Amino acid sequence: MGLKNALFIGLFFLTSLTVFSQGNTNSSINGQVIDNQSSGIPMSNIVAVHIPSGTKYVASTNLDGLFRISNMRVGGPYTVTFSYVGFKSQDVNNIILQLGDSQSLKIVLEQEANQLKDVVVIAQKNNISTQRKQERKQ
Repeated sequence: MGLKNALFIGLFFLTSLTVFSQGNTNSSINGQVIDNQSSGIPMSNIVAVHIPSGTKYVASTNLDGLFRISNMRVGGPYTVTFSYVGFKSQDVNNIILQLGDSQSLKIVLEQEANQLKDVVVIAQKNNISTQRKQERKQ
């Protein structure tokens, strides 16, 4: 076996090891957002922020309140904010993600009593329009 063949075989094995060592290099968060009656809250907003880099990951829940955010940076800490109109927002802090793992969260959002303030509408008669209509009639 010549030097050329030995180098070729060595290069082949080195390349193979590099390709096979490229495993999963990220993590994910999944879970469910529910209300006080354990019903899923559809279309809830989820924002996960990787604090050291400021990278944001955004998702929303499905009809059963389930969500998944994939391809997230390993490590942390993360702050994850859950929100939906008519409910109090909730933050989960200091989440650390491990390589290839999926962190599972079950979040209960409490209803928020919001009372709308009175809306006052003020209108004025536009005299210019009335004058133009009268001028056209003449």
